[in-house]
Amino acid sequence: MRKSLLIAVLILPFLSAGADDDLGKIRARADAANPKDCTKVCAEAAEMLVDQSSAEFDGGNAEAAHKALDDAIAYSRRAAASAIETRKRQKQVEIDLRKIVRRIDHIKDTLNFEDRPRLEEHIKELEGLRDELLASMFGPSVKKAPDVPKGGIR
Repeated sequence: MRKSLLIAVLILPFLSAGADDDLGKIRARADAANPKDCTKVCAEAAEMLVDQSSAEFDGGNAEAAHKALDDAIAYSRRAAASAIETRKRQKQVEIDLRKIVRRIDHIKDTLNFEDRPRLEEHIKELEGLRDELLASMFGPSVKKAPDVPKGGIR
């Protein structure tokens, strides 16, 4: 039992350092991505940043957690804008945004009341982005059903 605990304590810092490296690489890829690849990479970066903010909140570092969430929202905006612009991966980005909203809502439930309003604002903004994506997928470009003559079909 003690051996496994000791091993876990020794390995944990290396695992978290690897996660920071992955996040840094994905952020760099997202910043340099062309619009076609931007949707996927920005959505991944947003998801990782939400996970990082959760860890920061758990660690008691609210400022770093809010900064990570602000960055996650910015990457979510970029992913949604890129999906709408290129009309590619719209459905997947909408699903990713829904997952991010669910995760932020879960984080919000674990926080003090002082930290909750800011997360509620983020949730509202992400819901607005989802609405824009859905409108771009199913909005005015949807064909109207043909008119049926009043006398019925002959």
